[in-house]
Amino acid sequence: MIKNRLKWIIPAAALLSGCGAPKDTAPLADPNIAVSPAEPGAPAASGAPDTADDGGGESKTASVVYENEDYGFKVSLPEDWDGYTVVETDWEGGGETSGGKQTGKQFSLRHPSWTEDDPYQDIPVMTFTPDQWEAVQNEEWNVSAAPMPPEELARNDRYVFALPPRYNFADARGQEEVQKILDDGAVSAE
Repeated sequence: MIKNRLKWIIPAAALLSGCGAPKDTAPLADPNIAVSPAEPGAPAASGAPDTADDGGGESKTASVVYENEDYGFKVSLPEDWDGYTVVETDWEGGGETSGGKQTGKQFSLRHPSWTEDDPYQDIPVMTFTPDQWEAVQNEEWNVSAAPMPPEELARNDRYVFALPPRYNFADARGQEEVQKILDDGAVSAE
């Protein structure tokens, strides 16, 4: 019974905080949230198709790749993610020793079958500067109410890319697939 209530409370809280903007909506009132559809059939959101190792040492072209050139990271996705959208939001953090509020970008990749009535698990990627990441790791401030920090996915010389703590707490459809995508190292940095 408690788990059933949490299934509704967590998504409702996410919607109220701007993390669950529905796909294909009218322009959003919050200027900090942007939803961008991927080109249908396009192998990458920007740039050329990426390659992946098929396990036998040979490279093959990934079927769907989100590439964020501004931050320098990519997410390789299975074919069934063709037509995904990107929900861009700002995360906020802080703490007693943080010297004030901290912010950064979060990019959530949304499966094309996601609907408001039947959400599919997003793939959220938080961006941190190295200084912000160090402060979070040193517990100088936090970015969620969870008792653990975000999990590092990849990094480059400008940013650390991380998975929010308890990103899958709402037990949404597709949660196992998203976990496998992440476990397979889908997020990479340049």
